[in-house]
Amino acid sequence: MRKISALLTVTVLVAFLGLTPGSAAVTAEWNPVRSHPVEIGPQANRLVVGFLATAGNSSIQRIKSRRPQAIYVTQAQTSRADVAALLQRTGIATRGSRQFAPSMHVVFLEKTLYGADVAAALDKLRADPAVAFAEIDERRYAQALPNDPLFLPTATASGQWYMLTPSTATPTSDAAATDAVSAWGITQGSSGTVIADIDSGIRFDHPDLLRAGFGGRLLPGYDFVGQDLNASNSAPLGTYLVANDGDGWDPDPSDPGDWIDSTDLMNTAVFPSKNCSVENSSWHGTRVMGVLGALTNNDVGIAGMTWNPYLLPVRALGKCGGLDSDIIAGIMWSVGMPVFDDSGNPVPANPYPADIVNLSLGGTGGSCPADYANLVTQLTGMGVLVVASAGNESGPVDIPANCPGVLAVAGLRNVGTKVGYSSLGPQVGIGAPAGNCVNTTAGSPCLRSIDTTVNEGLTVPGANGYTDQTNTNLGTSFSAPIVSGIAAMMRAVNANLTPPQLIARLQASSTPYPQPVTTPPTPQCSNSSSSTVECACTTSTCGAGMVNAFSAVKAALNPISAVKIPAGYIGGAGTFDASGSVAACGATIASYAWSKSGAVVINSGANSPQVNITGSGTGTLTLVVTDSAGNTDTALVNISAGGASSAAPSAAGTSASACINPMTVTPAPPTISASFSPVSVAVSVPAMLVVSFNNTNGFALTQSGITVSLPANLTLGQQAPASSCGGAAMSLSSTSGSVTLSGANIPANGSCNMTFSVQSTTASSYTASIPANALMTGPAGSNAAPASATLTVTVASSAPTGVASSGGGGGGGGLDWMYILLIAGILLIARGHAAKRMPREVQVRHKTRGRR
Repeated sequence: MRKISALLTVTVLVAFLGLTPGSAAVTAEWNPVRSHPVEIGPQANRLVVGFLATAGNSSIQRIKSRRPQAIYVTQAQTSRADVAALLQRTGIATRGSRQFAPSMHVVFLEKTLYGADVAAALDKLRADPAVAFAEIDERRYAQALPNDPLFLPTATASGQWYMLTPSTATPTSDAAATDAVSAWGITQGSSGTVIADIDSGIRFDHPDLLRAGFGGRLLPGYDFVGQDLNASNSAPLGTYLVANDGDGWDPDPSDPGDWIDSTDLMNTAVFPSKNCSVENSSWHGTRVMGVLGALTNNDVGIAGMTWNPYLLPVRALGKCGGLDSDIIAGIMWSVGMPVFDDSGNPVPANPYPADIVNLSLGGTGGSCPADYANLVTQLTGMGVLVVASAGNESGPVDIPANCPGVLAVAGLRNVGTKVGYSSLGPQVGIGAPAGNCVNTTAGSPCLRSIDTTVNEGLTVPGANGYTDQTNTNLGTSFSAPIVSGIAAMMRAVNANLTPPQLIARLQASSTPYPQPVTTPPTPQCSNSSSSTVECACTTSTCGAGMVNAFSAVKAALNPISAVKIPAGYIGGAGTFDASGSVAACGATIASYAWSKSGAVVINSGANSPQVNITGSGTGTLTLVVTDSAGNTDTALVNISAGGASSAAPSAAGTSASACINPMTVTPAPPTISASFSPVSVAVSVPAMLVVSFNNTNGFALTQSGITVSLPANLTLGQQAPASSCGGAAMSLSSTSGSVTLSGANIPANGSCNMTFSVQSTTASSYTASIPANALMTGPAGSNAAPASATLTVTVASSAPTGVASSGGGGGGGGLDWMYILLIAGILLIARGHAAKRMPREVQVRHKTRGRR
């Protein structure tokens, strides 16, 4: 099977010692972030009205400017009398108006309008022939720049240049910067969106990432790196060297490190030399997640492309990459499709299906394989967008980025040309920054690295930190999450957009590639060569253009036009229906405009949702829908004697589905129960203590651990502690008075336990108490309620209460009989009982003891 590798280029320019900025422990913080109220639906108490300039009211004025050329503007000269006349014509009730420009006025409404009433008022004003425009006078706030200390450039660091506004300033042009800062002024993404990253796993403890419900947005995820297979025949080997975590598929996608050393390479059955080489751990998934959605406005580290969507880590890459089967399983699970493990058992379903799948991985091998092609087709039908890195091979686009329906992303230099290592070809959909060093001198800082989150361990996990100009981060792996993050912001404003529509609007809103004039000339990219050096992109080699977050989000705000073609239409008369068109979140469709060309006649409804036409040959029918914010979308219908066709959908969703419902992930804490079996024993006779862990979440509670301490004079018995919990890293350790469980997995919607024997040489009542917060888990925190169990230890052997004792009749039995006989003799003498009654009582006790 093919091996797929993470698409990461790591270049160490200088020896790196110590911690990068932000890698030290982070203390509790207070974030005085400027915020503003959120309105549900449109509302307005004041409007801005602009009047059209006409021959009778226009005035030409020269604008004062420092530019050498004269600048003139033409405006309508109006007064309050024009506003009063307008309001009388439209019948809109107001409290007055204020003029703030020759042609513009603020109109104060008599009362606040909501929802459809806002649209109705605007429609009336816009329909008046004297009006150029009418809009809600919205409140605006300071631009949403994050306060993360590594975000902005400084004198010694380039910061997250790829999120800033594009610049063509010399000597260093950042034309490829994505303008995320402007997009954030519209949206930072929705918490109702989930982005899955199929990758090497994640470091949940990074302070700029963290788990959902505990300060972060990382969902529990899953690990799909399976057992080792023989590289020559794919036979299972029963080892887990590639996974490097002790087992195969499991509910913990934590990244244990993917380093490869010389010892690994000696095992050619697992690590073929043609695919693997000695290298340090990459922490690739942690790097990609930082670009997708590092915690923002938290006064820590960096900013992420998105601020609100949840991030789903799915581990499918281990040492030396990952297999197609594991990757495909991971993709399927991430979107909620059923997946089965090696034993044929269903893997617990993902409770948080992804809307966007990021694939910062790939491998060479020709055209798109059928397994990926079929899966992508399914995902597209489900409404899931797949974004993939084009590759770092400087040649044809990698698998699976070259599959139809996948948005393949090429890597760009900061100036907008293709970076030398990026793959290219006609399958590329768009270009995005991948990181480049600008400098040519070895050992110099890398000025245009993609700064992100990372772990600093060379092999196993170490301190958490950030990449920078000396600990660099380069590769098309980081172009893909930039685009995935932008797509998530687009969904936040218009969730009805399908994957093809998202791709189309990303491409249409992209910035054209620059064609630099340099000496010597920058070669133009060509699909016929490897293009291992910088080259000037074309739309056939690097996609439609340079992705621009601000333009893409604005494009997403446009409505979606829909046309329902009459059933069985084969020419002649027919009614075409556009009522399935839908505006973006918070807007409504305001108008429809049909036009025609060729052998098409519009009979009626040119400005209605339904238009009746007669087609007598070849022609076109064009629909333009306009929403309440003035945004438009166009659909084209091709008419012929044999029928009609259109790329537009017949229905585009509903107003309700245009808005994403926010999601809050609040894991339910685990609960604990404890019991002794039996609840009463004699001295030195063992009893079993059972501590049960219960999980009501739809995901397993990984990295679970607890220490149970016994009360004084109650010690562990000879039977070794055991646990029914899973986890390759699970371990049990004990002292004479305590048992510790660590690295355990508590199953989703299930329970497991730990059991151990206890005993005492002192008769008494013993209570084993487990306090709140004793059980710690990774995804769901700790138990909120305590638990306890009581064991009674008696000096006499007696029938146990409740549950039969597992002990035998061994040691101490003689003393028990002597004690019984002594008591019986004393009672016989004191009470004067008949001597014949005693043997029967002893006989009954003997039989009872024999059954124990």
